[in-house]
Amino acid sequence: MKIFLLRKKNESGLQVYMFAILVLLFNSSSSAQIIARAEASLCSPNIMSYYFGVENLTIPNQVSTLSRLKMNGVMVRIDRNNLADLDAYYATPEVKNGSFHVYDIWTTINVASNDAKLTTEYATLESIYAKIQNKETILQVIFGGNASKERITQIVSATADIAKKYGKDLIIYPHFGHTIATSEIALSYIKLAKKSNVFLAMHLCHELRAGFGNRIKEVVQNVAPYIKSASISGATLSEMLDPNLPDWKWGIKPLYMGTYDLSSYYNELHSIGYKGPIAIHTWGIINNFGLYSQDHLPRSRNKLIQLANKACLTTHYEPKEDILPSDQYILYPNPSKNGIFTLSEESVWKVVSITGDELISGKGNQINISSYPKGVYLIKINEKVERVVYE
Repeated sequence: MKIFLLRKKNESGLQVYMFAILVLLFNSSSSAQIIARAEASLCSPNIMSYYFGVENLTIPNQVSTLSRLKMNGVMVRIDRNNLADLDAYYATPEVKNGSFHVYDIWTTINVASNDAKLTTEYATLESIYAKIQNKETILQVIFGGNASKERITQIVSATADIAKKYGKDLIIYPHFGHTIATSEIALSYIKLAKKSNVFLAMHLCHELRAGFGNRIKEVVQNVAPYIKSASISGATLSEMLDPNLPDWKWGIKPLYMGTYDLSSYYNELHSIGYKGPIAIHTWGIINNFGLYSQDHLPRSRNKLIQLANKACLTTHYEPKEDILPSDQYILYPNPSKNGIFTLSEESVWKVVSITGDELISGKGNQINISSYPKGVYLIKINEKVERVVYE
């Protein structure tokens, strides 16, 4: 391309100039497509599967198998021992041509580790974030083990800083059995950390295991602004809470099994406007039910499509006309150095602290929080919530 520009330079400088701009725009657009995370309404969701059930296959065979089973993507575990697997996933033809996606990966940080071990774990995080820096992939982090609230907050903050170095968000993976066991506990640490790039994943099985099956709608609403990923699985509440069924025995089922009404969860995700991929959880399904991926994923996918159809018939989620699309700025600059934010149009607004306390409200196109401490705030405009940083 550079040779072509040199040859044409003397013929028509104006044409060459315009052509160069078009090339630049094309390249910029391509890059944005690589980095952007795929979004789709839950009326027609992007469906991924956990890799449990195909993990013993070679990575090319994992991808081809899941793709053949009509999964749009995969969620896999990555740690210091299998970092090279990420390159192998990205190198498969299906991922390279965009027909299949590595939507989510997850890893673990042990909050009970001493500082020396944490340094090693942080180094692993750096390596992972470096590999996904220019990819659509997001990293979910399980904060394993137990520690004091102060210690966990410190580790969450440090992890968020590592993610930010690579232009990525920290997504907390709430995992039953650890200190950050549920999405609402994750939310409490998001507020304590006061970092603008910390979000959470919503995993139905962990919320049910914590005993929240009967209030799942409330849970989803409580953490709605922070949900960046979601998973779903079949369940029976009595089995989830049965002390005689340890180690999640029968806890995670194919979507068409169990008595729990999955529509209460799916409808609520749809009603809050969640547009990310949704993962079908597959842990333990081979061992507990003797079902391999090809045995259960097609039926689970059909069940998910049924949930999607029902959600679109019952909840009718539509963005309000007076709310700007999510891919446009409502206010700027963000972050702000002086605590002053300008709105793109005059609106009624409200400023809320990260702990939920209303601070000030008003109407206009400028918001001034310079009299408040530097940190993370929520600005509510109509029904839309924007997280802003005064730094």
